[in-house]
Amino acid sequence: MQAGKQLTRDLLLSKCKTDKLSSIKNVNLWGNELSDLSIVAQELPNVEILSLSLNKISSLRDFASCHKLTELYLRKNNIQDLGEVQHLKQLTSLRVLWLSHNPCAEHPYYRLFVIKTLPNLVKLDNAEVTPEERQQARLLDLEQPALQKKPSQTVLQQNTVLQNHHA
Repeated sequence: MQAGKQLTRDLLLSKCKTDKLSSIKNVNLWGNELSDLSIVAQELPNVEILSLSLNKISSLRDFASCHKLTELYLRKNNIQDLGEVQHLKQLTSLRVLWLSHNPCAEHPYYRLFVIKTLPNLVKLDNAEVTPEERQQARLLDLEQPALQKKPSQTVLQQNTVLQNHHA
């Protein structure tokens, strides 16, 4: 698999039609084969909406300091580890997140883990977060071993308890 490109100052300024990175609030760079987004963390303090679907992004670390971020679109990237969601934990303004079609979204507890980690989300992958999901997410104890492809026995037992509770 070919490595992606780095998001540069010049690309941002030209796409966003501005001369100051700090004035950028909305970035739409889907389908640009980007993998290095370190400039986002360093030079986009006021960004509110990032549309970066169809790229080669493998980590959420570069978004951790985007405290004004309200919407993050990352469909069809290469985010393998569900634990990457932890990097978004301090983003209390984040309301919409799209991670569908990333390898991490195939995890059996993907949705509940994301809802538990990011309690302010109102929409995940184009589906409203329901009160029932919030309740399930609160009850579920997803420790680090549960983030592996194969859920731990504890998580499987908790899921059985949840299913029985709703039956």
